[in-house]
Amino acid sequence: MPAEKRQLPPRGPAPKRYKAKPLRLLQLRKPNAASKAILERNSNQSPLLRLPAEVRNQIYEYALSRELVHVDVQGKESSREVCHWLCSAVISEQEAYDQSQVPLEIHHDDQIPLYSTRHERCVKPTSRRGSLGRRQKVLHMELLRSCKQVYQETALLPYTHNTFSFSSPDALTCFISTLIPDQRCALRAFHFRIPIDDMPQGTWPWNDAITVTLVKSLPGLRVLRLDLALGQHCQRLTNLARIPAVQDVGYVLPGVLCLQRLELEDVTVIVNDIPQCKIPEACRYMKWNANRWSHADRQQWVANLRQKLLSQWDETTWKKKIVEHEKKAKAAGISWRLMKYMRKDDHAGIRERMKFFYGIHVSILGNQ
Repeated sequence: MPAEKRQLPPRGPAPKRYKAKPLRLLQLRKPNAASKAILERNSNQSPLLRLPAEVRNQIYEYALSRELVHVDVQGKESSREVCHWLCSAVISEQEAYDQSQVPLEIHHDDQIPLYSTRHERCVKPTSRRGSLGRRQKVLHMELLRSCKQVYQETALLPYTHNTFSFSSPDALTCFISTLIPDQRCALRAFHFRIPIDDMPQGTWPWNDAITVTLVKSLPGLRVLRLDLALGQHCQRLTNLARIPAVQDVGYVLPGVLCLQRLELEDVTVIVNDIPQCKIPEACRYMKWNANRWSHADRQQWVANLRQKLLSQWDETTWKKKIVEHEKKAKAAGISWRLMKYMRKDDHAGIRERMKFFYGIHVSILGNQ
């Protein structure tokens, strides 16, 4: 008796195929006779395309540019998507910068100026707060899909004429990864919102995200806006914020200082306070107000940071100092490259090790 053939289970749906990301802008095919007729008809009959090119460019810029665009990621780690929405702050970035230059005496949260919390209203369109009676504005890219001629004239305008704002390093890396080379080269202005305090762990993700490879992929970046929120949460390291090494520009911002490799033309830095209401309850007794940076401290720190970012990059000097300070760290028995992986609960000798580490980091990054 012949053996029965084993029945295989039915196949499930075919796996979804993902199209490879294009490596260049849409290449329009050479128009045939029919397409030429359509193009000629559009240029003769369309009220927009009949306008001079200079007037059309002004219309395009008004519709697609001159905005601060917040960028973030949503979804799970395996399926993250980049989302964006326009800034709805009540004051502009220039007004915020002007206000930050005025010295203020702040003793409690009610005295923190408006520019410090101006972006709290700029919530994600998908968040709960954004769905309660207030709809966030987004860039409308439908204009690029209207016809071939308009696409050719406007394909890179949204990247060239807008400022992209990031409040997390994941948003920065995901956004850059979705762009093709032409779009990355067209980027002109970035805005970073980075919290800094006397414990550097909070900025390590930023330092890991802003790598030399990422910086080299942005050759057209010319404008940088830094919005740094200053908070001091830990009493046992409070004095660390007063030593010269930390006061220098290398403190917890080596990633940002990598942008010195670019030919930046305009850099503005705002240092504001993290409201005490956002500091954990267990840390509020640690003399937050008593150890705040003075206005003079901030102005000097900001001036040094701007000077370094706007100065010319010297690759040879950088490599020499790396080798020199690696020798110093090895002689002291400290692997400064691995300091950022030190456990947070490892308190043995942490003060002296961190002072030594910051001295090396600042000497390399801040005093080229």
